[in-house]
Amino acid sequence: MKYRTRKYPKLSVQERRRLLLLFALAGVIFLSLWSVRSWYRVDRARTQVARARARLEAKQQEHQTLETKRQRLKDPFYREKLVREQLSLAEENEIIYKIVDD
Repeated sequence: MKYRTRKYPKLSVQERRRLLLLFALAGVIFLSLWSVRSWYRVDRARTQVARARARLEAKQQEHQTLETKRQRLKDPFYREKLVREQLSLAEENEIIYKIVDD
């Protein structure tokens, strides 16, 4: 059994150089597009990290504020002050005077 062989026309040296240059140019274009795509992904990831850090910082600040309030609520004098101010409550036999500015 004989295999058929394809016969391609022989390329001249100049045609080989042009073909090599074409493949090299295509490779450079491909790598350039790939690097731009990779850069875009890295930039997007950096943006997401920055947003996440900002949210984390805001939550930590909120947590600190709430923790401070919680610590203050352990003080009985502060609790009494809140009850008096917010609910306008008074102890037995206590008279509350409100001063009105003119």
